[in-house]
Amino acid sequence: MSFTWDPTKCHSDFSLSNGNRTVTCIVTGYDHSVVANWAKSKGKWYWEIVCDAISPTWSIYSTWGICDQDSGTNFTTATSAGWLESWAGAANNYKFHDGQNSINSFDGLIVGDVLQFALDLDNHMLFFGANGAWLNSADPVTLANPHFDDATIDAVIAACLSMYAVGDIFTSCFAAAEQTYSPPAGYLALDDGAKPDTATGAIGFACTTFGGDDKLAEAPSTLGFTGVIGKLVDYSRGVGPAVLGLAVTVGAARYAQFFPAISDGIAFANESEGINYSAWLRQNRDLAVYRYHATITGGADGLDDYVLTAPKSIQFRMRGGDAKSYLSFVIPYTVDDLAAINARQNGELVIDMAAIVGGVESLREELLRADFYSVRFDRGPRSQSITLVGYKAISFGPGTVTLENVLLETMTAEGLLSYRCAVPDFYLRPGHTAKYGANEFIVDTVGCFIGDKTQYMEVAE
Repeated sequence: MSFTWDPTKCHSDFSLSNGNRTVTCIVTGYDHSVVANWAKSKGKWYWEIVCDAISPTWSIYSTWGICDQDSGTNFTTATSAGWLESWAGAANNYKFHDGQNSINSFDGLIVGDVLQFALDLDNHMLFFGANGAWLNSADPVTLANPHFDDATIDAVIAACLSMYAVGDIFTSCFAAAEQTYSPPAGYLALDDGAKPDTATGAIGFACTTFGGDDKLAEAPSTLGFTGVIGKLVDYSRGVGPAVLGLAVTVGAARYAQFFPAISDGIAFANESEGINYSAWLRQNRDLAVYRYHATITGGADGLDDYVLTAPKSIQFRMRGGDAKSYLSFVIPYTVDDLAAINARQNGELVIDMAAIVGGVESLREELLRADFYSVRFDRGPRSQSITLVGYKAISFGPGTVTLENVLLETMTAEGLLSYRCAVPDFYLRPGHTAKYGANEFIVDTVGCFIGDKTQYMEVAE
């Protein structure tokens, strides 16, 4: 499924383009809206909308938010977002839901602004952000200062948008690969959890903030978590069992609440040589800081490989066999990087993971590579970035791994297992046998989100 605006729920005063992601106002006036082609009834969801063009005079009449699409509701595309069963913000310091209240947060809208939305359907809250900052001192993770806290935000909720002036243009960024910023801890992009198309792939996992093991060691005494010291883990990688310094079991409802406060241990930068993983793990696991390196290869274009600026975020979904794995990462914009990318249209995107111990890169391995598919340049008033996407069908060899740092164990209605782990694994791949407790299964997918202060891996049967 493509997550876009819905052409069947788009007022005739608007036109859609760019695969129904971009909406343009073609007739000036009030009371015309467009609604997304998705709807959610539970969970925590994140998306963005980019302002591509806006009338400086009439920008205050643009509103953006959510609407109830349940049967029997009165909101239609002939309604402005923020009226009837809808909740919206605007560029004039107001929020709207059958009325208006000052929110003292967002004053003015210009081309390039990235509007951010965090929808918590479990707690019936909606949060607004812009250009990387949550407005009105809001925090979707701690639930502080929601822009809307309304028990009627439930049932069937979709994104919606209204514009006023001819030539106003907005583009939806509902899918993870389209977004400039990372979702808040515990929230997912709209395509997370969706079954990917085998021809194109899709990212299916977002992240929850967590701490490095030095922080987790404090958890049993300060947060009431259950700590298990000296957990024995058999990695089956060459030297037998490895004794880990700490394993912490965290309740599904509690880890998202506490882990943001102890986030640490991730960095991005740029070199090392691999050693025996089990031996390294025993000696350095509690000391390591993890870094990630992005490269685009140049051999197919008669050029050298090019090391890109350290990524701001990385997302990938590994799939074995004929199914295509997906890789996407965001880097800060530089003229040199963009020129190097444009010169390597036939290259591969490569992500390496490295462990830094005592300031030295002691272990480095390739996580994933994919054929370069697309590049996007985004520019806002305070930041510029480049987003690269790649796909590749990869066959992985056999292996056996015992999962570590498990935050959440899930079983689907079909009886399939999945595990959310705090740290990406250097070597875990689809087709490997994964073990956790008494459970053992063949890995179907490995998905990951990595940000500047968060990282998260999901392993699914």
